[in-house]
Amino acid sequence: MAIPNDPFSEFSSDKEVIEFSDELGREYSVEVVYAFSIEDREYLLTSPIQDGDLDLINLESDGFHSEVGGFCVLRLEQDTEGEEHLHEVVDNYELEEIKDFLEETYVENS
Repeated sequence: MAIPNDPFSEFSSDKEVIEFSDELGREYSVEVVYAFSIEDREYLLTSPIQDGDLDLINLESDGFHSEVGGFCVLRLEQDTEGEEHLHEVVDNYELEEIKDFLEETYVENS
C-alpha cells in the first residue's frame, strides 16, 4: 500500500525490517524507509514498528510522512574486522545535517 505524499516511496518499494538489541539487551524492530549516505557516512532512515519502540525516534517528521510522528536515524559503521554495526545517531548537529539533507532530497525529487 502506498502512503500518500510519501517523499521516499520512489526510492524503495520493498520495506525491510531490521531487528536489533541495545547494550542492555532490549529488542527493537524498525522498518527501513530510506538508505542514504552523506559524505563518507552511511545511514538508514527507519520507522519504529512497535509502540514500545517509539523512544527510538530521534528525528521529528516535520514535513515528512511518518505514521508514528518521526523516524529513527541509524548510522552504519564498520569495525576493524569489517563487521557492520548500527548506531543510533544522537548528536544534534549530525541530526540537523541529516534533516537538511533529507529536505533537499525531498525537494529535488518532488
